[in-house]
Amino acid sequence: MLWSSRDAESAIGSFANGARGRSVTHLVGRFVASARSTPSSREKKNHTDDSAVTVRQGKIMNLEEAQIFARQAMDFLKPHCQRIEIAGSIRRQKQDRIKDVELVAISKRVAVTGRLFATGETVATLSGYIATQTDELGPLDWNDEHGRKNGDRQKALLWHRKPVDLFICTRETWGAMLAIRTGPADFSTLLVTSDLRGGAMPEHLRQDSGRLWHGGEPLETPSEAEWFKALGVPCWPAEQRTVERLKQHLRERTHSHAGTQS
Repeated sequence: MLWSSRDAESAIGSFANGARGRSVTHLVGRFVASARSTPSSREKKNHTDDSAVTVRQGKIMNLEEAQIFARQAMDFLKPHCQRIEIAGSIRRQKQDRIKDVELVAISKRVAVTGRLFATGETVATLSGYIATQTDELGPLDWNDEHGRKNGDRQKALLWHRKPVDLFICTRETWGAMLAIRTGPADFSTLLVTSDLRGGAMPEHLRQDSGRLWHGGEPLETPSEAEWFKALGVPCWPAEQRTVERLKQHLRERTHSHAGTQS
């Protein structure tokens, strides 16, 4: 999607009166949302008649209920994503006591040209789209239970009043983000812990700011398989990832290294 300077000026001019002091990203989101004919508040209220609200309104869900919410939230955000997938306990096929939905996404970007913006500059549309949708009376809102999280890489949302944690990454960091956010938590913690302290992370590597580093060089891990390979850990199916299995693998790896050195 390519905007001319006239398009950009029109977008900003159209929203400026009601959005003074807001960021360019927010304005871009409003323009893109309107360009895609975002449903009106009344239409979005009617949207609550779908299967999402047939699920009981408590916070704890079984797998089938959680999958309904995850798929609908994902479909709602998908038009502004290059890629989006379900992570967390739903991806691991946990059968019950699911407390939230976790999604990992790469935002689409639009190129903006003309005198208002530097030539070749691009703007991510996902954050702006979320900002506009949470301003409306619809199924998407902020989850402020523990303070608002609205960062570039993580957003805490509500979809039909159910918690949704959205993790935003890039193509280069997709593999690391999806693996870590699939969990479970103790499994992911052990993955990013240095092998000098009993973890899986080789001592010459580190996970920082959402990506894998070798010294001062960032490594690209566009797939889970590539990230796990760098760590020397098998890329097990999500439902087979447990901290016990990882610890067993690390013990075998340690014994194998010891045998090689002797």
